[in-house]
Amino acid sequence: GEEEAVSRRMLGRSLELGVFGGDREALQDAPKGESKKRPKPLKLSEDTRKKLTVAGAMELLGDLTEAYRDTGFQMQVFKLARDVKMDKHEFLANLKKLALPLQQPILQKWGFDPTPEGVQEMTRAVA
Repeated sequence: GEEEAVSRRMLGRSLELGVFGGDREALQDAPKGESKKRPKPLKLSEDTRKKLTVAGAMELLGDLTEAYRDTGFQMQVFKLARDVKMDKHEFLANLKKLALPLQQPILQKWGFDPTPEGVQEMTRAVA
């Protein structure tokens, strides 16, 4: 229904922004108050780039949406938000580590490495 559509849009936007990708590492290491610039993404070869059909990308996003609905995961996300006092950069820097264990079986199912690099490759394949 409408809740599922909102979840899909939110997840798709999160993937576009790299929320679950490997681009957040440098944000965590930057001292408070300093400019937090995005690190360069990994150089991923076009020769080995995985491609998904639209239907495949929608199914993969559905798999991720279902995984992210896990109550335990959602409680961890809310706790993280509280722990970092709603600091956006700190939240995003830690979210990828929190999400990776949920993403790993989905990454493997779709032929991606169950690593932060695999998340980045998956994000490219869906975009």
